[in-house]
Amino acid sequence: MIWGSMLVLMSKTWFSAWVGLELNLAGFMGLSFFLKSCIESLIMYFLIQSISSSLLLFLLIQFSFMDLNYYNNFMLLLMVVLSVKVGVAPLHWWLVLVSLGQSWVGLLILLSWQKMAPLLLIFNLNLNYYLIKLIVVVSGLWGSMVGFMQINLKLILTYSSISHLPWMLVLILEKLSWYFYLFIYSLNLLMVVMFIIFSNSSKSLFILMKKFKLLFTLSLLSLGGFPPLLGFLPKWYAVMSIFNYTLILILVLSSVINLFFYLRLSYSFVM
Repeated sequence: MIWGSMLVLMSKTWFSAWVGLELNLAGFMGLSFFLKSCIESLIMYFLIQSISSSLLLFLLIQFSFMDLNYYNNFMLLLMVVLSVKVGVAPLHWWLVLVSLGQSWVGLLILLSWQKMAPLLLIFNLNLNYYLIKLIVVVSGLWGSMVGFMQINLKLILTYSSISHLPWMLVLILEKLSWYFYLFIYSLNLLMVVMFIIFSNSSKSLFILMKKFKLLFTLSLLSLGGFPPLLGFLPKWYAVMSIFNYTLILILVLSSVINLFFYLRLSYSFVM
């Protein structure tokens, strides 16, 4: 899985990047099976990633015979395929179903590491500004509003992940340090998931929660980008670096909605 992502990072051709995506898929499938994730979830993930990889390979083959007049259309289709792989709204339905069947460690990897390779490829595309703008608006608002209505913790984290993706896409559009945002997001998610795993495995859940509930609350608020916590830094960087105020306004609104359900979740743990 790690080698697959590294191959995508170091690839100089689209074909080697495609091979890296397949290695990444095989590694994640093996790890998820080892972690005893739901079989239906694994099958769903395998089918979606395999179909999108097949479409990607088909597009790459077609491009070698394609008239350059269709270059923009090719880039548009390529962006759609990679959007499916990364799970942005409105192409996110599979991510919700897969997340429910994952173990907590599997969910952590799915929502963090597994996003890196597709985002690396998106970063190297000649992006369609209007398509990215549409994805940012839909993913940001949909992820936050639907996440606000969830009570299942896995679904809350999944929709939170969907609402974080637009921030990275806007940074990618401006050719800025999106990987800094992904790193901070992954670190915050790791803290939240570690607490959940420890609390589930503890024989004395009440004592453990009493001992770590402040840390868990801070991790949740950091994941939501609450200032001045760590998760606020990449969002502040994006706000100060991007001059498309319409997109920034939408992203900030999305983050405020996210904070509401993180605060609600934090309150339920503290009380």
